[in-house]
Amino acid sequence: MRPAVIAPALALAALLAAPAAAQVHVTWLWHLEQPIYWPAPDATGVRYERAWESLQAKAQGAAHPENDLDEIFGKADRVDAYQGRLKSTVQALLGYPEAGAQVSYSGGLAENIASLGAHGSLGYGAGWNSAIKEAQAWSTSQGTPRLDVVVFPFHHALLPLVDARVVRMEIATYKALYGDIWDAARMSKGIFPSEMAFSERIIPALVAEGLEWAIVSNSHISRACADYPWVAGSGGDNIPPPNLADALNPAQADYNRVSIDRGVSPANAYPYAYRPHRARYVDPATGDAASIVVVPAAQSESWRDGYACYGLDDGVEYAATSEAAHPILVVLAHDGDNAFGGGFTYYNDCVPALAGAAASRGWVPSTIAGYLHDHPVAADDVVHVEDGAWVNADGDFGAPSFLNWNWPLMGASGVDIPGGWAEDERNFAVITAATNWVVSADDAVGPVDPAHVVDPHRGGGALAQAWHFLLGGLNSGYMYYGKALDMELKPVVASNAAIARARTALDGVAADATGPTVFVPQRYPDNPGALNFGPLYGYQQKVLPPDLWVWTFAYDRSGMGAVTLRYRVDADGRNDPATDVNEVYGGGAGVGPWVAVAMNKRVFPKGNVTNDPEIDSAILPDEIADEYWVKVAGLASVLVDYYVEATDAGGQVTRSAIQHVWIGDGVGAAAPSDGRVEPSAPCRDDVITVRGDRAGWLHWGVNDWTRPDEGLWPEGSVEFSDGKAVETPLTPCGDAFCAALGPLGGAVATLDFVFRYGDGTWDNNGGQDWHVPIAATCAAPGEDASSGDADAGTSDAATEPDAVGADASEVVGGDTADDPGGHKSGGCAGSGPLGAGAWLTLAALLLLALRRRTAPTGSRG
Repeated sequence: MRPAVIAPALALAALLAAPAAAQVHVTWLWHLEQPIYWPAPDATGVRYERAWESLQAKAQGAAHPENDLDEIFGKADRVDAYQGRLKSTVQALLGYPEAGAQVSYSGGLAENIASLGAHGSLGYGAGWNSAIKEAQAWSTSQGTPRLDVVVFPFHHALLPLVDARVVRMEIATYKALYGDIWDAARMSKGIFPSEMAFSERIIPALVAEGLEWAIVSNSHISRACADYPWVAGSGGDNIPPPNLADALNPAQADYNRVSIDRGVSPANAYPYAYRPHRARYVDPATGDAASIVVVPAAQSESWRDGYACYGLDDGVEYAATSEAAHPILVVLAHDGDNAFGGGFTYYNDCVPALAGAAASRGWVPSTIAGYLHDHPVAADDVVHVEDGAWVNADGDFGAPSFLNWNWPLMGASGVDIPGGWAEDERNFAVITAATNWVVSADDAVGPVDPAHVVDPHRGGGALAQAWHFLLGGLNSGYMYYGKALDMELKPVVASNAAIARARTALDGVAADATGPTVFVPQRYPDNPGALNFGPLYGYQQKVLPPDLWVWTFAYDRSGMGAVTLRYRVDADGRNDPATDVNEVYGGGAGVGPWVAVAMNKRVFPKGNVTNDPEIDSAILPDEIADEYWVKVAGLASVLVDYYVEATDAGGQVTRSAIQHVWIGDGVGAAAPSDGRVEPSAPCRDDVITVRGDRAGWLHWGVNDWTRPDEGLWPEGSVEFSDGKAVETPLTPCGDAFCAALGPLGGAVATLDFVFRYGDGTWDNNGGQDWHVPIAATCAAPGEDASSGDADAGTSDAATEPDAVGADASEVVGGDTADDPGGHKSGGCAGSGPLGAGAWLTLAALLLLALRRRTAPTGSRG
């Protein structure tokens, strides 16, 4: 493994000296979005209200929506951005043969603007879409659109958190709308997922709808690299270290780290996370694989481009690493109707200036479709993309759990899976129930034409209306803004309308042929038995016990039967990308048998059980899913595959996707040592060989970074200045550099180590160090120490509702001026537990506290 090297930010003067031959492609994605602000039936009862209908209803005394639609849609910059400004900006790029941009224009926004334009309201006209269509017709030198209107989830649903059939309908309805408002002959093959939220689980739905590429956050490619240099606090990720189950991408030599004033400084591998690859998903039932090209959006650079004129000066750090066959592609993706990035100066001055600056350096203003035309991605160029959204959402920072839209169940003293409540989760419980009603109706009397779902006045009857209202309640902004105004009512009124129409569609249908609907299983904590950090953990580094809490919502209109968690333990602790045995229910060599654990049922409350006066609960849901949860204890230092199986009263079965989690040992242990240690599972009597990459020192301690007794020090070892470790010289051993330790004896339970190399760099296993358990007893000669009962250590599944997170040990160490490698690798030099820039972390805490108390004035992409 090569150590992670963080390149420092360079000044603009250095950028101007960059070699002209360095090939970098640059393009933009502007995200335009406004939701359906009141997804309840309009005066016709057939469809939901659009902006014009809501304005008229409010003028006649209606209480909802509470949003100020005149102010939201009447802003001059938005009136321009939603109509003609993008054409003018792209026109300024026509002097560059490959230049252009992408725009995601949500279906909800299009419906709202069309309704206003039809009445000449707030500055919109009947030809509101004509300028974008004209720019869409212009071609690059490759024949691709200069302005590529990408496919988008119609109602801004957070795709990784909704049912797979809902994902498809969100895309199918946008495609049905496309020909009405854009040039259908120029329909994009790409998608910008809402909030840039991506999970490999959604790949089959995207591919089934004819999509070929998806924009993803480059942070979630980088965080899946084996040597990812995680740092706590605003000087780093501000979310937990990647779970080691996600560390599937190869180690990379170089990372940059660019701070943004959102309170986060993501690190990204270059050129690896700055060029397109493929991601794949394996159907767990059939073993069939689907793949899609993933186009990384540059997270920090995108933020900077959206908040000031930007010269892409950060690009010099990676420009020279670009390769002619697979050049770097910098995608600057951000809101195009908010903040600086939605204004006249940005579109009129900054974008053309950046294109000119790029061209002057020999870089290429491009489009994604044009780039992929010239540089197709090979079928075997496959990467893993960690779950998560873009890094700039308040209090989320790209959390793999989609935290800001999916805050977990909370009690009076913190996370409470058995008995807690959260407004986001109540919304998903409501949506889960409504989804089951609608897909049941679709199975019974469908299918339905997506064009009828877009506008049920065209036909489709009650089924089209049921889908129409269900989708209208999915906008992620409702969860993003949480308690503000009437946000908590919007999913409820839409779901109630959807269920009522699904009941009508099902009238006379006796049999229920549809299985339960199961919300994507959630887990707590992010890293069981290992290090956690971020908003959910009070921005403190905490090693939590090796207990895995799994919970979900499940619902069936005919009633529920048993709900079961099934899990299995991987034999070697590594999900080998060369095989699919971890991805399929059938398993195979290298994974253990499934262990079944009954999940506890809790009737989930419909109302505001916290009595929080900020939450509007004047309208209650007609139906809501129940919660099912379980705590699995007794596992440690293992890779676990798991899924939820739900059965309805009629025997129909639904199985969720297989998910993976590394469970540590409760003292912060990392994954197996990846060949660093021989023997791989040492005992007290073994001489242990530790392998580094080059000359330097093995920096080591025992029992969670305690200084070992001097009798255990090999010759040449010296005590390190912090008194917690010693350093032993690494000497040549074949193609590596090694140190021999031990026997360590019975007093040592764990060997902890990192490497300090002679060139001044440290390798700390991507920020988590190495922690190798030392067995207290050794196997007899010829005996396999791992032999025995195949289920041993995997069936101690407890279901008691313990207080989650109780007695968690806090680990607040970090890099110090004397220890740049850092035990536990948290923070920056001399910065204490939160790292450098602690004031930014405090600002992030304040943002988190306010996130559900700020009334929105428009969309939040």
